[in-house]
Amino acid sequence: MHQTNFDLKANIMKAIVATLLMILALPAMAQVQNGYVKSLGRPGAKGAALQGVTIRVRGVHNAVVSAPAGTFAIAMTGKKAGDAYALQSVRKAGYELVEQGMIGRNYAFSPSVTMQIVMVNSTQMQADKQRIENNAYKAAEKNYKGKMAALQKQLNDKKITAANYQKQVDELQKQFEKYESLIGQMAEHYAKTDYDALDEKNRQINQMIENGELERAEEMINSMFDPTEALKNAKADMQRIDKQLADANALMEEAERQRQEILKRQAKDAEYLYQLFTIAYSKFDIDKAREYITTRAELDPDMAEWQVFTGLFYLEVMGDYDTAMKYNNRALAASQKQNGEESMQTALCYNNIASSHYYKKEYQKAINNFQKALGIWEKSLGEDYDVVAIAYDNMASVYKDTGKYDEAKKCLDKAFEIKKRLYGDNSPQLATLYNNRGGLCDMQGDYECAAENYSKAFEMYKTIYGEQHPSVANIYNNIGGIYGHYKDYDHALAMFAKALEIWTTTLGDNHPNTRTALVNIGEVAMLKGDELSKKENYAAALKSYTLAKQSYINAFGEANRLVGLAYEYMGLTNVYLHNPKEAEANFVSAIEAHSKAPDGKASHIASLKETLQVIRDNMK
Repeated sequence: MHQTNFDLKANIMKAIVATLLMILALPAMAQVQNGYVKSLGRPGAKGAALQGVTIRVRGVHNAVVSAPAGTFAIAMTGKKAGDAYALQSVRKAGYELVEQGMIGRNYAFSPSVTMQIVMVNSTQMQADKQRIENNAYKAAEKNYKGKMAALQKQLNDKKITAANYQKQVDELQKQFEKYESLIGQMAEHYAKTDYDALDEKNRQINQMIENGELERAEEMINSMFDPTEALKNAKADMQRIDKQLADANALMEEAERQRQEILKRQAKDAEYLYQLFTIAYSKFDIDKAREYITTRAELDPDMAEWQVFTGLFYLEVMGDYDTAMKYNNRALAASQKQNGEESMQTALCYNNIASSHYYKKEYQKAINNFQKALGIWEKSLGEDYDVVAIAYDNMASVYKDTGKYDEAKKCLDKAFEIKKRLYGDNSPQLATLYNNRGGLCDMQGDYECAAENYSKAFEMYKTIYGEQHPSVANIYNNIGGIYGHYKDYDHALAMFAKALEIWTTTLGDNHPNTRTALVNIGEVAMLKGDELSKKENYAAALKSYTLAKQSYINAFGEANRLVGLAYEYMGLTNVYLHNPKEAEANFVSAIEAHSKAPDGKASHIASLKETLQVIRDNMK
């Protein structure tokens, strides 16, 4: 049976929750850094002052708590204006930092400039993220179906060759499958956007994107912003300002003011580019998406956050590991320069570099960089942090892929310990870990352990997402595989049928997961029929293989190896059903599909022809 186990979570772009510290009063007459904490502004609801937020600066013994007006003041004993300081922790129950990079970043102490911290209610953020993800999936599926229909029409009208059609369909299918690798991060970006900091037009565009109204958003952006000019303008402006700064110290103040204006405009341009990227990516226009997100990164190579996401795009979507490494290394250099070696953002860069090595199968380099990230997180935050658990989970993925199951188990156990201390034994936060542990047990042949962990993950995923969600379907599929191992075919079929129902509803008929469920149903029905010699079971298998075949044709066209394999399964099933004419027709179609497929193998085609001849001889 085809199953989904656990994958590397390369993208850890989530806010880091800080440890709770004892609140003590500030010393009298000390130099203080003033600050203000507010909640995230969202559509229709402005941000408000947050009371009871605990803030601590690295190296300062006392922590402070924000007042009802959201204000706080931290004693800066022994420091003078301009000296560097860094936040060590910011925490409020039920809230998380919008910008995780604030932890560990170097700031210049200023008695006259107020530091602003923005936090978001975790429940609200997750609800917004889920809503935005759902809208994005709907828009993407609509665009996917539209492109498939357009390609089919071009083929029918003979405007493109069958080979060109196949190539474009394959590429579109690949991009649809990869779309999920970034949709969560994109949704989180918009769920964490502070609408208080946006002008009215940007607020309107963001709301359109959140609601899946991508065409309207694109039209509005294009009416006032030319992405091809953004990089050109940014470089010209920065060169001009740099020259002014170098030529005359007397103009320093004015130049700096202009610089800040340009940076402000640059940030707006960057947001437009990200919005255009979101729209293009949802339409599977990968070339435009790459252009927009790369231009955003090039606006300011020293902006670590932009380099991080661009690296992730090249890694997960383009599969261009070398280019991904370029942006990840650039992000690391920028973060080390701006924030220091032990900042949260530097740790994130090491994590993403490790992910690039992982995809290149450079496992030892991946482990080395994961360990660097883990070392920074544990040193700065302590052990009991969600991000530390994620680092251990990532290392478990590497050890699993290298067959070091004992090491993988140790890392997973460590991740479990941390998350249980943070969230309790039955928290939904443990769902992914239970699924990953189930996959590890499954690979080791410990099906009882796998079933136990899959069941726990199943209940937690249902709590988080409800019944009709792809992650819930994934567990149904995995549990079906366990029943298959035990030859409990009735329960296996029931599980695969549930997975098929959910995946068909949420992902569509032509998604790879949907085909996986169809093939699994066919295989189990065949096994059940062979064991019990029941004709109806073979008939059920034939039905599933027929549906899978049609799904492959819809996705890839007739000239495809997977279509050929589906015809083979149908032919074999018809042999068991004593339908020689139908079996003959199936194998003729299989030979035709394999012969026209770009990756068709002559030896396999020859074997199919021999089988076809046997069927014909028996018919005589």
